Amino acid sequence: MDMKKLNIAVMVLDLSGDYTIELFAGITEYFKDKNVNVFITQTKMPRLPYGFYEYQYFAGSRLLQSADVDGVIVVSSFYISTVKVSEFNSFLESFSNKPIISIGQKLPFENSCYTCTDCETTYRKIFDHLVNEHGRKKIAFLSANYTVSQEAKDRYNAYLKINEEFGFPFDEDLIFNGAFTVESGEGEMLRFKDASEVPFDALICANDQMAFGAIKHLLKIGVKIPEQVAVIGFDDLFQCANMEPSLSTINQEIFAQGFKAAELCFKKLHGIEVPKETRIPLKPVYRQSCGCVDINDSETDYRDSKGNLVAKNLHATHSIISKYIESYDERSRIYNLLDVMQDVVSLENLYRKFNYIFPLINMKKVAICLYDDPIVVKNGELFNLPSQVTMTYIFDKEKDVSERTNQRFNPYDQLLPKEVFAYDSTRYVMQAIYYGEKQYGYGFFEVYDVNYQLANIFIKILSNGLANAFEYSRKENEAESLEKTNQELTSTSRTDELTRVLNRRGFMSAGQQALQFAKSIGKTGLVVFCDMDGLKKINDTYGHEIGDKAIQAEAKALKASFRTSDVVGRLGGDEFAIVAIGQTMNNFDRMYNKILHNCRSASAEYDLPHEISLSVGAIPFGSTDMDLQVLLSKADVEQYKEKRRKHAERKE
Repeated sequence: MDMKKLNIAVMVLDLSGDYTIELFAGITEYFKDKNVNVFITQTKMPRLPYGFYEYQYFAGSRLLQSADVDGVIVVSSFYISTVKVSEFNSFLESFSNKPIISIGQKLPFENSCYTCTDCETTYRKIFDHLVNEHGRKKIAFLSANYTVSQEAKDRYNAYLKINEEFGFPFDEDLIFNGAFTVESGEGEMLRFKDASEVPFDALICANDQMAFGAIKHLLKIGVKIPEQVAVIGFDDLFQCANMEPSLSTINQEIFAQGFKAAELCFKKLHGIEVPKETRIPLKPVYRQSCGCVDINDSETDYRDSKGNLVAKNLHATHSIISKYIESYDERSRIYNLLDVMQDVVSLENLYRKFNYIFPLINMKKVAICLYDDPIVVKNGELFNLPSQVTMTYIFDKEKDVSERTNQRFNPYDQLLPKEVFAYDSTRYVMQAIYYGEKQYGYGFFEVYDVNYQLANIFIKILSNGLANAFEYSRKENEAESLEKTNQELTSTSRTDELTRVLNRRGFMSAGQQALQFAKSIGKTGLVVFCDMDGLKKINDTYGHEIGDKAIQAEAKALKASFRTSDVVGRLGGDEFAIVAIGQTMNNFDRMYNKILHNCRSASAEYDLPHEISLSVGAIPFGSTDMDLQVLLSKADVEQYKEKRRKHAERKE
């Protein structure tokens, strides 16, 4: 048998549900002593009907095209509840050359096989139990027919078939259509205003969530459960054993489903023939809602199909309580992570903090891979993975590695550079890094405590931080480029020959560009208008040569009063203007005094017969005030007010 280390990807809709966690536990249990790396990737789906940008997770599915991925396990039953089967199959087409093990849905690919639950056999047991044990004669069904899920169809068809087998006529008044949610279960029961209106004595629900909703309303209108109506769910969620009345249901053996899918994948990759379809038997769990456990019995968990009473697992209950106690620590870690991330600005700043951040959130290994530029993906569009990405950072707690890297590679050939972690038979979360409509890259995350729900929150916070830092660093580079552009403009035709600052044309171009840049980074600033006092008198008294020197001194004083990143230009004659990002009117007096001080210094340097002075007006700009010509006109008005004030003082 080939002993090559295998890389198996597990494609799930999300990491937040108990179903996913239990399924993944079964998968990793099978692979724990195998030479296998397991990558779990949360992908959601394009065109999701909920959330603003949840569809962006689907970019992670493109990584499954990599030659590094040997086989794929996909939880198909979740995906086809949100999209059509044909559409879902087309998504899988790009990596259908690999063995694909589907959970819950048959696929059309030659190299695929699937597992499914034996719903029909289980419903036959449920009917037998309700009819022969509890004497029920009118068994209703609360379906999930408002979804496009294959599981919903299977459960509905199984009900119809077994209902007919037991000799009950089809009655459309006993069919209710929900959508796998508590709200839809309750909503279907709202048609009944009183217990006497309920036309059935048993209700089988396509999942536990709808059963919860149905029971809520039935109890509200006075229906006695189980005396009047027996209720059966499907899933055996944790709440089933702890609600009142406790819910009779069907255990899906989720762990066993994951274990079997892993086994099938492993065998296919080693050339062992496996069946196209593998059915997983289900287990009926009878509790208070069907009458098998006394309503006052708090010690019994359920009655099994053989009639044995099974006591509640106190150890499991204590573990659950411990989990809730531990949630305080989880909340603290989330709070601390948010606190650390709040002053993250650039990518370099964020990378420096990673050495502290990753131990804080129990990360064992991390690799961050970024694209050269953000890729915009709108809802409904498919993401195209670039052929080159850069691994920018790696963290390995056990090897005491936390460093910035710059390794380029082709993700279609490999998920990570081979030497990074050497894929030492472990479990990674492989997830897209996005913010809004932009994709920035992807990351690999291994956690110590295998709390994937909490890790999912941490990864989302990190993803947002990485995206924002990426954008800030990009804007920072643009700012440097802007400053360089300003410098270049001084040596082109946009330079004023007399003063060597921007002429009117150059200033209007560079100034407008500066305003747009300020808007993109959420900054405000000032547009300043300056006019020399008494230039005509200087020209008339000392001649135009001295007048030109005075204008040169004015330019010198203004350049010395502002930063190199600010845009300074001569509009014509003795009129100058400045765009200063980050300046505020609160600093205006200090700025004005600095200009006057530099005017005195420049006057002495140019050996002028007397000191020059300027009248200055300024107007603030924000995210909506972006027309430089309008801002200049307003600043000129403010400057003119200052000039008139000076004239009035001289007359006095």
